[in-house]
Amino acid sequence: MVTQMSSFNFNHYSKFHREKQGIRVYDWCVFLDEPKNVLADIIAVEYILHPTFPDPVRRISDGVHCFALESQAWGEFEIEIRIFLSSKEIQQARYYIKLEEDNWPRGPKLEEFPDNQTELLYTNLFHDRFDWRKISTLARIADIPEGLVVEKLIELSKGGFVRKAHFRSVDKQELWGATYNEKVRILPTPKD
Repeated sequence: MVTQMSSFNFNHYSKFHREKQGIRVYDWCVFLDEPKNVLADIIAVEYILHPTFPDPVRRISDGVHCFALESQAWGEFEIEIRIFLSSKEIQQARYYIKLEEDNWPRGPKLEEFPDNQTELLYTNLFHDRFDWRKISTLARIADIPEGLVVEKLIELSKGGFVRKAHFRSVDKQELWGATYNEKVRILPTPKD
């Protein structure tokens, strides 16, 4: 287990979220910007954030989304990174997060629906007050069982129209959002 400096490429998205007590807060997402065959050799990526972040050491094992880490910040900063390879090697990197008004891509907008229930679920992911919706809320609105809501959301996620949040609701339920929504957006996927 030898630690060496990494030659991996990282990238990030960011967008303005809101102003809170006179401070501009941004959503951001940092990720490995590499092809699938390179990502396949990686077990996990550990991001070491500034100590003012809650839980500043965050380990991500989701290679499907390029080991992306999402969070919020009010200022730009450098992240220390450790990349854990399947060969047991650990590589280190540093990456600077530059906060921009809006460089986070949106997903596609669904315009044709297979049925009325799917249309009702999807359109209710666009709400004035809520960027993310609980499965129980969507089930109540559409008047269908939660299991069917999950099936439909998973199907929509395959087309990149929706995604699950990286966090849960206050009452610990899964949250889902539409990737075309300006507050939700997409997660990165590996290069071909």
